[in-house]
Amino acid sequence: MPGVENGIGIDVCKRWLNVHLRPQNQSFRVRNRASGITELVHQLSLPEQVGRVV
Repeated sequence: MPGVENGIGIDVCKRWLNVHLRPQNQSFRVRNRASGITELVHQLSLPEQVGRVV
């Protein structure tokens, strides 16, 4: 989407990482441990230009 800033929000909890991608409006959750972070990296296909990660 030209002219639209891409953002990735990650809410860090004790057991979970809740992830939201904008402007795609996609959300998913992985466990907050090594295996979950590996899964997160595999699930994310980062946009070419990420404006903000929060």
